[in-house]
Amino acid sequence: MSVRSHAGRGSRLSPWLLPATVLLLFVAIAAAVWMGTPLHDMTIDDFVDEAERLAEAPLAPFVVLGIYVVGVFLLVPLTAIIAATGVVFGAWPGVAYAFIGSMLAAILSFGVGTLLGGDKLRRIAGRRVDDLSRKVARTGVRAVLAIRLVPVAPFIVVNLVAGASAIRLRDYAIGTAIGLTPGILIKVVFADQLAQAFETSDDALLTQLGIAAVALIALGWLLKRGLRRWAARQSDDEGGEQEVRALERGEPRPPG
Repeated sequence: MSVRSHAGRGSRLSPWLLPATVLLLFVAIAAAVWMGTPLHDMTIDDFVDEAERLAEAPLAPFVVLGIYVVGVFLLVPLTAIIAATGVVFGAWPGVAYAFIGSMLAAILSFGVGTLLGGDKLRRIAGRRVDDLSRKVARTGVRAVLAIRLVPVAPFIVVNLVAGASAIRLRDYAIGTAIGLTPGILIKVVFADQLAQAFETSDDALLTQLGIAAVALIALGWLLKRGLRRWAARQSDDEGGEQEVRALERGEPRPPG
């Protein structure tokens, strides 16, 4: 087998390396926390009681913000943290906690990316870092907004790469704030309503939420398709659309 064949195989496998590593680390951390703490002995009622106590605690806002920051760096999906916030705190102040926590985690991980620099991130995440970094730095707020609305990489990866790129913190913060807000509102309110439906055994509300979930999935697909076309038009080269699609699939930038 030729050297070129080996290189091609490596380039095809490398895009899957980071997501697979993230998934394995998350599963390992979750298993360690579950088995090494009293969590595995707790029932659903115990979790509900603990959540109610947390919601009423004076230091609850600071605990929640800490959970967002630590959770993001431990590779916990941001969507899961936001949904849990809605279940525990309700639509309000859940939306406020979710927004502030997400922004705090985003800005801190942006700073870490700035400290690490592009070379170290490239060794961790591969060539995809270069593509994402060029896209973010070239169009600033618009690129960050598009990536937040339709993520092309895990939340922590986007933050780190943005920090290592040439984008200004102000543009990054504005794009992040605008891009995250719709999703936070939808996820927190949906989680709150879902929790209430289960608590009250409201079958009609559960049906409505199911229909709403299908509609949101369809809307997300349409939004993703529209933003892909917008990104292709914004690209400087003729292969812009292929580049965006490749980034969404986690593939390296096509040659040429």
